[in-house]
Amino acid sequence: MGREGNVPAIGGPPPRGRGRWLVFCLGLFAVVSAVRALGTVTADPDLFGYLQFGKHFWTTGKFPFTDYGAAYTPVRSRWVYHEWLTGILFYPLQALFGWSALQILKWAVGMATFILLFRIAARNNASRTVVLAAGILLLVVMGVAYSPVRAQVFTYFFFAVILKCCVAWEQGKITATNIFLPLLFPLWAGLHGGVLAGLGILGLFSFGAFLRAPSEKGIWLPPMLVLVSGVLLITLFNPYGLDYWSYLIRAVGMERRFIGEWAPLGKWSRGDLQGRVILASATLISLGALAGLIRGVRKNLPFLIVTGACVFLGFRHARHLPFLAMSAYVAIALTARRVCLRAERILLVKRRFRGVWGTILLLLSVGVFRGTARHLSWRIETKGNGAGIVYPIAALEVLEGRGEGGNVAAWFGWGEYITWKTRGRWKVAFDGRYETVYSPATAKMAFDFYYAGEGWRRLLENYPTDAVLLPSRLPVVQKIRRLPKWRVLYEDEKSILLAREKL
Repeated sequence: MGREGNVPAIGGPPPRGRGRWLVFCLGLFAVVSAVRALGTVTADPDLFGYLQFGKHFWTTGKFPFTDYGAAYTPVRSRWVYHEWLTGILFYPLQALFGWSALQILKWAVGMATFILLFRIAARNNASRTVVLAAGILLLVVMGVAYSPVRAQVFTYFFFAVILKCCVAWEQGKITATNIFLPLLFPLWAGLHGGVLAGLGILGLFSFGAFLRAPSEKGIWLPPMLVLVSGVLLITLFNPYGLDYWSYLIRAVGMERRFIGEWAPLGKWSRGDLQGRVILASATLISLGALAGLIRGVRKNLPFLIVTGACVFLGFRHARHLPFLAMSAYVAIALTARRVCLRAERILLVKRRFRGVWGTILLLLSVGVFRGTARHLSWRIETKGNGAGIVYPIAALEVLEGRGEGGNVAAWFGWGEYITWKTRGRWKVAFDGRYETVYSPATAKMAFDFYYAGEGWRRLLENYPTDAVLLPSRLPVVQKIRRLPKWRVLYEDEKSILLAREKL
């Protein structure tokens, strides 16, 4: 029953008409945040690897179990590519319908993910205000995840599906999604190795439910059965069989200190306003989720373990931020209902508060949309105006003009782009396929070369390297400049192309 006039009592929704302006402005800002999260147009380097894999598959009719000739350095005898199905899907889409088809796919999967998460929250929390406010934090953090077009977009959608199923199990419901969930895993495993995150969440949720009440098999047994079924189906229905698991186990323990997104969140977010905003948003949504979960530790134990693990991983590696945001958002909706309604009640007491907050959100929405709209496009760009990614377009044109092809020691983030743009005429020493194709020895040799480590000359002396194409800032650049028989062919503020004199 209402108290203090029309102010809602704890446990019930606000009266009709109260706070509509604030809810409208929150919803508008959430929509703008979603557009901003999906609006990146600069191609991710992995995209060209997907396309090259798909092109080889569709044009030769053969599934590449080894490198298709893109590298001139030693490669593994067996290539386990955990995104093989993404390549098989992306290449015909791009070939038949152009780059815009991949952008449309990204927007469709991304929006489906956001809508699913908002539906989970809205059905389990009476406060529209807090569902939208927490949703804005979710979308700010998720903005790191949608450069066009990474296979991770599928993982984030499937992860949201897993969370939906866990909520249903926790509430004693059996939905069609829960029943058919095992069939999701072979598809997920082909699209992206992030399937391991889904299996991990099922295992953690089952473990938490078992600890809470070992005798209640209705809670912990179904997700455990889905986990076992998913592992079995993945093993049976993927081209690599048990080798798929050998690769994933090896990949999980790999050190990736030279890849920015694998840095700790604190380090990753330094020196950049957007990074600091993401760090603040991740911290707020994590604290809100954990505060709600801890209020009823025993009751919330499954989701406390799941969310705690995702928060730990998100702060340990920036790459895992989307898992942190999604699990924390769902946890807030499930466990913070009373706290959320108290917060909403405070916001709705004074009309001037609603007006001020709503107006601020409206102005922010306009400002963010204006900044985003300038770059919105269905195209995928390589001009390097987003996400810190820069491609050596002019330098590569000079390289292609020097002959029919050869071997180039390029920055690994450019390797797949070079292979795609030159149609394989220029082979690379190392590229973004990293541990899937190259041995640890080859990877070490490449990074020793980039950062002028001990033995940095091995790549140039032991393998027939015709050219070097690197970011100008790398330590090795000045050392190569001083080598005899090497000269600069092209240089700008971002990249430098050097070649042996025979070219």
